[in-house]
Amino acid sequence: MAARNVDLRDLAKKFRSLGSRYMPTVMAGARSAGERARAYLVQESQSKKVVDRGGYIRGWKSLVIGNTLEVYNQAPYSGVLEYGRRPGAKPPPYYVLIPWVQRHLKIDRVIKSGKRKGTSTSRAPKGSELIGLAIAVAKSIGKRGQKGHFILTKSRKKIEGFILLEVKDALQRASGIV
Repeated sequence: MAARNVDLRDLAKKFRSLGSRYMPTVMAGARSAGERARAYLVQESQSKKVVDRGGYIRGWKSLVIGNTLEVYNQAPYSGVLEYGRRPGAKPPPYYVLIPWVQRHLKIDRVIKSGKRKGTSTSRAPKGSELIGLAIAVAKSIGKRGQKGHFILTKSRKKIEGFILLEVKDALQRASGIV
């Protein structure tokens, strides 16, 4: 699972003059910053067209536990999409690739007899063809690897900026400065 943790006690040190009585306010600001970061990561995932289905995009979550804000993706394949897969590693199981093969690959064939002799048609693979193509794709991924997209890694500065802005805003509202 790809995740980024930010310890909110470090941010609280920046607001020492306000005292520890504002920690609940800091946590409220962190919750709104987490939601803002989650929305940003969803937008980044959609703009880069990382996946063709919505599981990865729906998998972005933010959670405040104790003094920590955690922004993560709960999709089971999020680690591979974030960091990639090295070449020469064990290939992924072919059965997880069958739905992808069904959606993306077509089989071309040339008609050998009849009125349309010599023309080609394409159709979705079925049965053993589907399994064979999924095995070939899995072997290729194992041999060549897969590049990572680093969506969460590249967004770290932006997420930290969201946290600072939202926490400062919450503290200013709580102290009556605004």
